[in-house]
Amino acid sequence: MQGGSARSNPFDENPEELARRFLAALSTGDQTAVGELVHPEVEIRTERTVHRGRAAASEWVGKVFDHLVRRYVPISIERTPEGVLVHAELQYVWRDSEEIGDTSRVAIELGIRDGLISSWYLLDEPG
Repeated sequence: MQGGSARSNPFDENPEELARRFLAALSTGDQTAVGELVHPEVEIRTERTVHRGRAAASEWVGKVFDHLVRRYVPISIERTPEGVLVHAELQYVWRDSEEIGDTSRVAIELGIRDGLISSWYLLDEPG
């Protein structure tokens, strides 16, 4: 078949856009979108545990605070051998008033395989 396989992914050539869409879906708690953007063997490492697979990733995304919304706002995205490194502002926004209650700078290592997010690791970023 010419022009690539039928299974080609539009994010193969644009990992930055994949990262933006993933963080947007994560910020809104969109479990369906996250499930479509992660690799079947995704590994999400948090401070407490490691979540493996699409179902676990979707469940993790569904964990929300009653009074706060957590938003990941990309500042810059750089390619790495494994995927991308996203420098972002993590915002905790009051659900009722939509006012930002707190922010911090974070770095997010996103592994990318087959045009999908294959791993997630959140790092604190100084200053």
